Amino acid sequence: MRKLFLSFIFSLMIVSPCLAQLSPTQGLSKIPWVFSESDFNIELKEESVKKGKYTVEIDRSSSNEKENVLIRKAEALYPKESEMNPIEINPDYNPPGEQKPYWSNAAFGGVKVSRVISTRAILYYQEISAALRNKQNVTQAKMNSSDLRYTATIQHYDEYEVAGQKLRNVDVVVLRLGWSQNCGSQCGMSVNRRKVVIFDAKAEPVALFIDPFGGFTVS
Repeated sequence: MRKLFLSFIFSLMIVSPCLAQLSPTQGLSKIPWVFSESDFNIELKEESVKKGKYTVEIDRSSSNEKENVLIRKAEALYPKESEMNPIEINPDYNPPGEQKPYWSNAAFGGVKVSRVISTRAILYYQEISAALRNKQNVTQAKMNSSDLRYTATIQHYDEYEVAGQKLRNVDVVVLRLGWSQNCGSQCGMSVNRRKVVIFDAKAEPVALFIDPFGGFTVS
């Protein structure tokens, strides 16, 4: 019985890497993209503010300059407008102060709602957080608290299978963005977005995955 148990554990150890490589894109949609040069050129500051009412955690995990560039490229990719679901495009909403490609599609309490993770979206929430900490009135509703969490990770695969396609020698960038705000007992919003970008050996994107239907709740 003990041998059988150890054999089962060993088999999990072998299979788990394959399962892990598929999990980042589960629940996401593969979609064509456009590249934003202006986003790529933004210098995004990593920071950690854990104390106070307006917390921030921005963490890009890379081990060299190549990986850092790939993460920045992933942040600068946007879905093509023609490929977006109509509810995400929202033709009645004109994002104030934005140039195409747009990263927001609504607003709540005077704060924009991100429809896709991008450098400009991250920077926007970072600047809102800083303004709130400095007691500046930058929102329509008074924010009692807010929390910004952004992580970017990258991993290299000699072989990678996704959406029925087998790829070789690729780098997979996984981006996760979370924003929450509280403006009263029945006044709150949360945004949670994911984006996965796969790059080939020449550091060119070959696939973009986003979550076009989820990630936004209000109360």
